[in-house]
Amino acid sequence: MALWACPVVLALRLWGLGGARPWTRRPRIAGGGRPISFSAGASSVSGCGGHSQKFLLQDIAELMKTRACQRVVVMVGAGISTPSGVPDFRSPGTGYYSMLQQYKIPYPEAIFELSFFLRDPKPFFTFAKELYPGNRRPNAAHYFLRLLHDKGLLLRLYTQNIDGLERASGIPASKLVEAHGSFASATCTVCRRLFPGEDFWANIPFAGYNTVCLSIHLLKDILTASKF
Repeated sequence: MALWACPVVLALRLWGLGGARPWTRRPRIAGGGRPISFSAGASSVSGCGGHSQKFLLQDIAELMKTRACQRVVVMVGAGISTPSGVPDFRSPGTGYYSMLQQYKIPYPEAIFELSFFLRDPKPFFTFAKELYPGNRRPNAAHYFLRLLHDKGLLLRLYTQNIDGLERASGIPASKLVEAHGSFASATCTVCRRLFPGEDFWANIPFAGYNTVCLSIHLLKDILTASKF
């Protein structure tokens, strides 16, 4: 996760919630408006005058406890959901890319492409069934983000995940930017009519993959904007 906080303009990169990991700080350049950067993987980062400062997770918690950080922006990826039992994409044998090898797809990302979906929707719906909201539960990381919201600290949450666990944890849609879409809506691929996700998925027979909107096939809103 990466967090951006104002008015002190801090940018944090958190690769997990457990443990007391050191975080390296580049001091803000006076008057430059640039963020301070934290990285768990960096042993030393030079800032103004070549100085650096180490932070522990407890130090970051203290920044928030004292409300030195009041507008936090968070960016999360697949790793936040793996403790909930959601596979990542690339882990050999267990990731979704490995699971999708049973289907005749030219490359794993094809299941997110409209042109491939129109030819063969089965791989997409198989993938969607596994990730459908309700099959998994939010974990401590999701509820930590919900806590940020409850405390009035969360400005925005950017996620590349489509599992809906951020919503399930209670974070409102107004705080979310779901970069790769979500299960919250479905759009007709021809008439472009937008449907509530619960209406679409309540009527789709996952095994049959034949869903129509006035005889027009529908596509879930999980395609990236570039592919759509």
